[in-house]
Amino acid sequence: MSESGNPLLQPGLPRFGAIEPDQALPAIEQRLAEYRALLGHIESGAAYDTATAAVMQEIQLDDALALAWSSIGHLHAVRNSAAWREAFSACLERITAFYTARGQNRALMACWQAVADAPEFDQRDPAFRRMVEQELRDFRLSGIELPEPERQRFAEISMALSKLGNEFGNHVLDATESWFEDFDDVIVIDAETLARIPLGGNVMYRPGRRMIKIQSDPKVYAVIRGGVLRWVTTERVAQEIYGDDWNQMIDDVNVAFFFSYTIGEPITEADLGLF
Repeated sequence: MSESGNPLLQPGLPRFGAIEPDQALPAIEQRLAEYRALLGHIESGAAYDTATAAVMQEIQLDDALALAWSSIGHLHAVRNSAAWREAFSACLERITAFYTARGQNRALMACWQAVADAPEFDQRDPAFRRMVEQELRDFRLSGIELPEPERQRFAEISMALSKLGNEFGNHVLDATESWFEDFDDVIVIDAETLARIPLGGNVMYRPGRRMIKIQSDPKVYAVIRGGVLRWVTTERVAQEIYGDDWNQMIDDVNVAFFFSYTIGEPITEADLGLF
C-alpha cells in the first residue's frame, strides 16, 4: 500500500477513525524497511558529512516508526478486537526483533560514540548531550558488549519477554471484561452435582514470592516454577534473592501441603556468583 493510501504512514496527527487492522503490518514493515536501509548505509561505511548528520537522520526515521507504532498500540488497547490483537501481535514481533538487533548494532553505536567524542560535544545543548548519553547507555544495556553466544541469548530472551508481556496483558483484559456487576448469570447447582466434581490438587505458593519451611525441618526453601523447592543454603543467598528483609518472607506450611512439592537442587552461593 502506498504512503498516501495508508493513514498510518501519513504525516500529522493520527486519523484513528480511518485506520484498520489490516493496515498495521504493512505500515510497520514499510517504516522498518526505511530504517533498515539507513542502518545498512551506516554499516557499509557510507559517507556522511558528520556523524551527527547520520544520527539526526536516524532520529527522524525512529520518530516516523514511533508515530505509526504508537497509533497501532493505542487502537489495540482501546478497541481490543480479535483483528486488532492479531495485527498488534504481528507488528510487536517485528518491532521487538528490530530494536533488539538495533541495540546490538556496533556500527550504529560507533556513530553515536563519534558524536559524543566530537570536540564540540561539550558545547551542544544539554538536552542533546543527555540524549546521546542515554543512547550509548541503552546500547550497553542491550548487550552490545557481550560475546556472540550471550548476545544471541539476550535477543532470544527479549523476544520471549515481549511475547509473554503481550499475552499477559490480553489475559488481564479478558479477566477484567469477564467481571459482572450482578449474579444474574450465575448457575446454581445442587449438592449431588457438586459431589460429582473431582477435587483438584493443593494450591501452591507462587514462585519467587516467599520461602517456605516446615516446623520439623530447619531448612528454608525457595519455591520454583512447577512446584519445585530448592533449599536456600545460606543467609547470604537468601539476602541476594529476597533482599534485606528475607527473614520476614518465610512461611511455615503444614507438612501435609509440603508433600505436594518436589525437592530440587539446593541454591548455593556459587550458583549466584557469590564467592
